[in-house]
Amino acid sequence: MSGFSAQLDYSTAPFAIEGGTNYQTSSTLTTINPGKGQASHAELNYKEGPIYAGVSVWDAKVEQVAGGLLVNTTSGAVGTAITALGATAKSGEQSTKLYGSYDLGVAKIGAQYDDSKLQFGTAADQKRKASHIAVTAPMGMGAVLFQYTKANAISGIVNSGATMVSVGYDYSLSKRTSVGVNYSKINNEAAANYQFFTGVALQNSPATAKGTDTSMLYAGIRHAF
Repeated sequence: MSGFSAQLDYSTAPFAIEGGTNYQTSSTLTTINPGKGQASHAELNYKEGPIYAGVSVWDAKVEQVAGGLLVNTTSGAVGTAITALGATAKSGEQSTKLYGSYDLGVAKIGAQYDDSKLQFGTAADQKRKASHIAVTAPMGMGAVLFQYTKANAISGIVNSGATMVSVGYDYSLSKRTSVGVNYSKINNEAAANYQFFTGVALQNSPATAKGTDTSMLYAGIRHAF
């Protein structure tokens, strides 16, 4: 069909290793058979002229293990066995995304809507909806960028929403090289502690405290080889 494309994915170990290392306490959380579980992903896209639209669905299940051990990596001592996965242990993830953009010529406007859910054994699921708007407008040898994202409160957790505003400018030095600057700010509600993706690389240390706003200034150069 003209303009349409689709993608299907399936994994037998979507989370690789459940657990990880706490770098502040030098302890490691390990679980039995961590590489199991399953996940599927389906995506359908449409692109014709200035129109681009799509839908994406993700579904994953975490293997239910018997428990794990808290291992002190500094002394090598094995700590107390952790209780079996129960109501508070994540058992699965689900997400549906709708997205699209329209090129007006003077600017391209894009939007995305996300409906996600975390499953926790016998406990209530945690659900969250989020929306995103992006505008790219050519200016001179570059483009002005604007983004606004809103994460609604997580079900069952009052004041757990957040918003993010981002503005920037990319300047083209050549067909393959550009420089850019960007400023972004996240406004967390009292029970939210969203932070930027760069926090993962920094081991989220220090972590953003709940209710604390955070901002980031970025400047860089990009070259396509």
